[in-house]
Amino acid sequence: MKGDHFVVHPDLPAIAKLSMRVPDTQIWLTNPAPAGFLRWEGPMAEANDEVVRVDLVSGEGSGPVKDSDSQ
Repeated sequence: MKGDHFVVHPDLPAIAKLSMRVPDTQIWLTNPAPAGFLRWEGPMAEANDEVVRVDLVSGEGSGPVKDSDSQ
């Protein structure tokens, strides 16, 4: 499926960066419009939660993301 990839970088105060690391959250939306959900990847609720992946199509284990350039 063709889609757009967005990365959400948390903006932490400098003092917080010293004691914690918050992973990026990533979301993929279908392309062309209208945009629809393809995949979401990030921590569930708190910064130290395990990073999980939620895919549009279920049934098989989802593997690592492949860039459109490498396909």
